[in-house]
Amino acid sequence: MAENDTLLAMITLASKHGFNAGVDRLAWACDTFLGRTGQRHERVAANRLALDAVRRSGDLAAQIRNLWSLSRVIARMDGFVEATECLAEASDVNQSVGDEYHQIAIHLAYVQLLDIQKRHAEAIYHAQRALDLAQRTPSQMYLADALTAVSWDLARLGSSVEALSSCEQALEIYSEIGHPEGNAYALHVLGFIHQELCSYTQAIRCYERSIEIDRELGCRYWEAVVLDRLGGAYHSLGDGRRAQLAWRQAFNILDTLQHPDAEVMKEKRVEGQVKTTGNQTANEDGLQAN
Repeated sequence: MAENDTLLAMITLASKHGFNAGVDRLAWACDTFLGRTGQRHERVAANRLALDAVRRSGDLAAQIRNLWSLSRVIARMDGFVEATECLAEASDVNQSVGDEYHQIAIHLAYVQLLDIQKRHAEAIYHAQRALDLAQRTPSQMYLADALTAVSWDLARLGSSVEALSSCEQALEIYSEIGHPEGNAYALHVLGFIHQELCSYTQAIRCYERSIEIDRELGCRYWEAVVLDRLGGAYHSLGDGRRAQLAWRQAFNILDTLQHPDAEVMKEKRVEGQVKTTGNQTANEDGLQAN
């Protein structure tokens, strides 16, 4: 998109002229938009420019933030080694900074990295550590993020009944603090938990509300992810027509975004190679929050 070229050109120009703080602010301002619209390569480019800038300026807190942020994006692009290196560096830098909020964010980034690799038993350790730290801070957002992370991995490890209460608590917190993106993801996770418990009608309700919020926010990639889940729930109910409709909508979004998961959707869903719950678009497994 032309506007993205302009944004990246502005960040690059600021970097060339040594406006390090400006580079960081511009990149961070673009991050949510690029994440919601599934523009991973542009997001990585902006993040790398920002990280270089804050390294030059010596801003340790900004270095930590850019490292865990970069790790989250490149993990979704299968850059697991570099993502691990980013988080290790962020942890090392935070040893001198000693910021609990950064440490929570690092643990949550580890959760995503491990979840994408289906290493849920390792991920839940970091989810629980994030929760323990969040409970010691006044941040309700981080508390809800950690509760959602714990819920997801409990469900993935077969403890869906236990996951249910944690996820419902997270959803309540997100609603109280007015965090629609958190609401969307908690509803997505809650839908998955209900689906694992064979409560398909409740799962569908959660997924449909999550999709509504994603559409309001312009989170096109996550709308496609939850449509994929919705298709699975309808398929489990024996409603093949609605399942195919959801899967085709998911494919159309991913195809429009030129996202590599479009091919996964085409193979698994559009061409009739119907799979049941547990399958999803390639790198969907992991936390939604940016």
